[in-house]
Amino acid sequence: KVTNVYPGTPALRAGLRVGDVIYSINGYLTEQRGNLAWIIANAASNNQLNITVKRSTDGQERAITAQLQ
Repeated sequence: KVTNVYPGTPALRAGLRVGDVIYSINGYLTEQRGNLAWIIANAASNNQLNITVKRSTDGQERAITAQLQ
């Protein structure tokens, strides 16, 4: 669950919001603690993250893309 989105970050530019639940990134599930950091460090081809999230506002699942710097 997203607890903070900092100004000027790829997460903010991609549209990630506080309260969103991240299910997967680039096809890798984010079920266990530490998965997110590993995915960002090792599985981001071309520094792009394809993220599947469940929105906190409406409960809908959405696909968003973040471009890492």
